[in-house]
Amino acid sequence: MKRARNTISLAKNLKSLMDERGLSVSATAKSIGMNKTTLHNYCNGVIPRNLVALNNLAQFFGVSFSDLIFDKNEQIETHNLKVPKGRYELVVKDMCEITLRRVGSNDD
Repeated sequence: MKRARNTISLAKNLKSLMDERGLSVSATAKSIGMNKTTLHNYCNGVIPRNLVALNNLAQFFGVSFSDLIFDKNEQIETHNLKVPKGRYELVVKDMCEITLRRVGSNDD
Protein backbone atom coordinates (compact mmCIF):
# COMPACT_ATOMS: atom_id res chain seq x y z
CA MET A 1 0.00 0.00 0.00
CA LYS A 2 1.35 3.41 -0.95
CA ARG A 3 1.83 5.76 1.99
CA ALA A 4 -0.05 9.03 1.60
CA ARG A 5 1.65 12.27 2.47
CA ASN A 6 -0.31 14.14 5.12
CA THR A 7 -1.14 17.65 3.96
CA ILE A 8 -1.73 20.41 6.47
CA SER A 9 -5.24 21.66 5.72
CA LEU A 10 -5.97 23.56 8.93
CA ALA A 11 -6.85 26.85 7.21
CA LYS A 12 -9.23 25.19 4.75
CA ASN A 13 -10.80 23.02 7.45
CA LEU A 14 -11.30 25.93 9.87
CA LYS A 15 -12.96 28.07 7.21
CA SER A 16 -15.21 25.19 6.24
CA LEU A 17 -16.22 24.42 9.84
CA MET A 18 -16.98 28.08 10.55
CA ASP A 19 -18.94 28.47 7.30
CA GLU A 20 -21.01 25.33 8.03
CA ARG A 21 -22.01 26.83 11.38
CA GLY A 22 -22.36 30.42 10.21
CA LEU A 23 -19.61 31.59 12.56
CA SER A 24 -17.19 34.45 12.05
CA VAL A 25 -13.57 34.44 13.15
CA SER A 26 -14.48 36.86 15.95
CA ALA A 27 -17.39 34.74 17.21
CA THR A 28 -15.37 31.52 17.09
CA ALA A 29 -12.38 33.06 18.86
CA LYS A 30 -14.60 34.55 21.57
CA SER A 31 -16.36 31.20 22.11
CA ILE A 32 -13.11 29.39 22.90
CA GLY A 33 -11.25 32.25 24.56
CA MET A 34 -8.71 32.69 21.78
CA ASN A 35 -7.30 35.95 20.46
CA LYS A 36 -9.13 36.74 17.22
CA THR A 37 -5.87 37.71 15.47
CA THR A 38 -4.43 34.28 16.31
CA LEU A 39 -7.44 32.49 14.81
CA HIS A 40 -7.37 34.80 11.79
CA ASN A 41 -3.71 33.85 11.27
CA TYR A 42 -4.58 30.13 11.45
CA CYS A 43 -7.29 30.71 8.82
CA ASN A 44 -4.68 32.34 6.60
CA GLY A 45 -2.22 29.46 6.73
CA VAL A 46 -0.02 30.24 9.73
CA ILE A 47 0.97 26.92 11.29
CA PRO A 48 0.12 26.99 15.00
CA ARG A 49 2.61 26.18 17.70
CA ASN A 50 0.00 25.92 20.46
CA LEU A 51 -1.42 22.40 20.50
CA VAL A 52 -3.77 23.27 23.36
CA ALA A 53 -5.40 25.90 21.15
CA LEU A 54 -5.81 23.34 18.36
CA ASN A 55 -7.31 20.86 20.78
CA ASN A 56 -9.76 23.53 22.00
CA LEU A 57 -10.77 24.24 18.41
CA ALA A 58 -11.26 20.54 17.67
CA GLN A 59 -13.43 20.12 20.78
CA PHE A 60 -15.45 23.24 19.98
CA PHE A 61 -16.25 21.96 16.49
CA GLY A 62 -16.73 18.35 17.63
CA VAL A 63 -14.06 16.94 15.32
CA SER A 64 -10.91 14.94 15.93
CA PHE A 65 -7.53 16.62 16.17
CA SER A 66 -6.40 14.98 12.92
CA ASP A 67 -9.63 15.93 11.10
CA LEU A 68 -9.06 19.55 12.07
CA ILE A 69 -5.48 19.59 10.81
CA PHE A 70 -5.21 17.19 7.89
CA ASP A 71 -6.99 16.76 4.58
CA LYS A 72 -9.83 14.33 5.16
CA ASN A 73 -9.29 12.72 1.75
CA GLU A 74 -5.84 11.50 2.67
CA GLN A 75 -4.90 8.48 4.69
CA ILE A 76 -3.40 9.39 8.05
CA GLU A 77 -0.70 7.02 9.24
CA THR A 78 -1.24 6.09 12.86
CA HIS A 79 0.38 3.64 15.20
CA ASN A 80 -1.09 1.87 18.19
CA LEU A 81 1.67 1.95 20.75
CA LYS A 82 1.76 0.99 24.40
CA VAL A 83 3.38 3.91 26.19
CA PRO A 84 4.92 3.30 29.62
CA LYS A 85 3.99 5.68 32.43
CA GLY A 86 6.13 8.77 32.70
CA ARG A 87 6.43 12.36 31.55
CA TYR A 88 6.48 13.01 27.82
CA GLU A 89 6.62 15.92 25.45
CA LEU A 90 5.05 16.14 22.03
CA VAL A 91 7.61 17.20 19.43
CA VAL A 92 6.14 18.81 16.32
CA LYS A 93 8.33 19.35 13.26
CA ASP A 94 6.56 21.38 10.56
CA MET A 95 3.27 19.76 11.60
CA CYS A 96 4.17 16.89 9.25
CA GLU A 97 6.04 14.85 11.83
CA ILE A 98 4.73 14.48 15.35
CA THR A 99 6.80 12.53 17.86
CA LEU A 100 6.14 11.58 21.46
CA ARG A 101 9.39 11.74 23.42
CA ARG A 102 9.97 10.74 27.02
CA VAL A 103 11.19 13.68 29.09
CA GLY A 104 14.77 13.18 30.24
CA SER A 105 15.66 10.71 27.48
CA ASN A 106 18.59 11.27 25.12
CA ASP A 107 16.51 10.48 22.02
CA ASP A 108 16.12 13.22 19.40
